[in-house]
Amino acid sequence: MGCNSSKSANEAVAAPTAAPKGTKEITLYVNGLSPFARTTMMVAQTTVGVNVKYVEVDLLKGEQNEEWYLKLNPKHTVPVLVDGDKVLTESVDISKYLIDNYGKCKDANPTGEKAEQVEAIVKYVYGTLASIVPKIVLPILIHGKPEDVTDEDFEAAKIHGYEYFNNQLGDKEFLTGDKPTWADFLVFSLLMQMDIHPKTDKGQHDKLKQWAKRIHALPFFPTVHKTFLAVKNQMSKAHNPIPMLYVNIASPLARAVLCTADELGIDYETTHLDFMKREHKSEEYLKVNENGTIPGLKHGDKCIGQSRDIARYLVEKFSPASSLFAIDNQEEINELLKFDEKKCFQAAIKIVGPLLGGKEIPDENREFVKSVKLEAQEKLGEKQFFGGDKVCIADFFIFNNLIQTVIDPKHDHENPDEDLAVLRQYVQRMMAIEHVAKKVGEFKETMAKVAQMMKEKREAEAAEKSEEEEL
Repeated sequence: MGCNSSKSANEAVAAPTAAPKGTKEITLYVNGLSPFARTTMMVAQTTVGVNVKYVEVDLLKGEQNEEWYLKLNPKHTVPVLVDGDKVLTESVDISKYLIDNYGKCKDANPTGEKAEQVEAIVKYVYGTLASIVPKIVLPILIHGKPEDVTDEDFEAAKIHGYEYFNNQLGDKEFLTGDKPTWADFLVFSLLMQMDIHPKTDKGQHDKLKQWAKRIHALPFFPTVHKTFLAVKNQMSKAHNPIPMLYVNIASPLARAVLCTADELGIDYETTHLDFMKREHKSEEYLKVNENGTIPGLKHGDKCIGQSRDIARYLVEKFSPASSLFAIDNQEEINELLKFDEKKCFQAAIKIVGPLLGGKEIPDENREFVKSVKLEAQEKLGEKQFFGGDKVCIADFFIFNNLIQTVIDPKHDHENPDEDLAVLRQYVQRMMAIEHVAKKVGEFKETMAKVAQMMKEKREAEAAEKSEEEEL
């Protein structure tokens, strides 16, 4: 999305390069908690040929009511733009002014039919949504009491916010087409306010979630929304429960989920489930994961029992812009996850299953594992990781499932297969990730203990059987 036919949103709204010394300076008075101020800040980040100086107005201290500020804006609101003798006090006027006078791409404030679409969006925002969102935000932001938000107000916000704009998007990448406009910034900033509520969930509004990820991916996103995100995270810790992950380090799927959480750097708690004691089949755990499999996730009222869905959820909930499940790579990542489920996980079972049953591993099982590794190597190609230059959630699943196969007693660590050299180099790159290597070490220690326990059990059973025969 840009002034040309390119379909890169980043090109259309890329952060401006530093203006030459002596360049004209304009001043934007803002507060990072105001969605209307953040809208103008996002627009300002697309300007060229001008230095934008930001002045933070502390609303909690009442700076907006001080004499110096009232001279700029008698309505004591933010934002305010000062460009020489020109003073603008409405976010709509400021956004249009910045684009028309200093914008890198004029399409951000379109003309013709799309201009009418933008105006319709703005009219809806100020006529409907702008009066609803504060009812969700202010009880939390000012009083720290999400319980003061009524169910009626919360439902209205979802219907007139999430549902309405999810429908408006249709098959478009942005609200008016394949290019972002300042109306996208306005709607995004306002809907983002709702994220401060602990029960906020965009649910099945997939088009809206994909649109939000495109905005998240813009290079200036972290800078513009830094203040709001810091407050949101603080509120989240106060009102949102920490995710609970039900795991056993011997499970490659559990390790993949743990790797995802650690790569995201999120706070979480774990509950270890003992396979031998069948804790994964307990009545309590079946409420979390009705399939009785490991891993499982419980986050507030949210329960997920499928490992790959857990990984997707963690990324979308805590870091939507993360390259672990990058928006421009999701289709490929999902295909890789299907490959992992159908092939790599089955390869792990082909080795672990017989061992846990105290049986020899059939040669055809080893042949299957080798074929899967060759297929994985082909998919990897010349890339650093399966998703590209950066690790993605599919890497954690494929890697951990394939690592599971090295507990095969006949696995030759000293003389590895020459035709898997590329895959070995990939394994080395994954093992260079500290939290990944740590989990692999814990897995090997656990499996060594399990193998010893099973050996002792078989020896005891054999001894008991021998005594019975003698009798």
